[in-house]
Amino acid sequence: MKKYMIADPNYYPLRDFSNLLARAYRLRPDFICLRDKKTRNYPALARRFLFQARRYKARLVLHNDYLLAKAYRCGVHLSANRRYEIKAAARSLPLTIASCHSANEAKRALKNGADFVTLSPIFATPNKGEPKGATFLNALEPTIRKKTIALGGIIDDREIAAVAETGVFAFASIRYFLGVKDGV
Repeated sequence: MKKYMIADPNYYPLRDFSNLLARAYRLRPDFICLRDKKTRNYPALARRFLFQARRYKARLVLHNDYLLAKAYRCGVHLSANRRYEIKAAARSLPLTIASCHSANEAKRALKNGADFVTLSPIFATPNKGEPKGATFLNALEPTIRKKTIALGGIIDDREIAAVAETGVFAFASIRYFLGVKDGV
């Protein structure tokens, strides 16, 4: 099962990602996404992030800005409110991931060209609603399951094992890669 690390501004200094990436990379993520909903200058932040993260052998992903991702030749992870951009992103990027919260949303996103979808929240996560659980992942159609990245509340090996048993493509987490058990 693949690993998808999502970087969050609560866990890195404003100008330096080296400590974040060094701590996270010991777990060998296959994908690393810069998600920062607070910055006023995402392009500058993305430039610093990509400069520091390129030395790792992970596929790099930017959050929501598919035109910036195109300029940097990396992937994009589109939020649920940006799924209308899937077709355009998929035409111009090497990787398009779409945030979804139901099987129907996932099916539609994949049909529109997303390479993968995140489905969340799988386990309890602060302020993210009722968790769906691993049984939700097991109930997905196999064609959706193999393109699904489980997200939400994955903080230790128990959640990873439960997700792995479902046969999804990957799991995504912020806190797991940094050893954080609460918060966010």
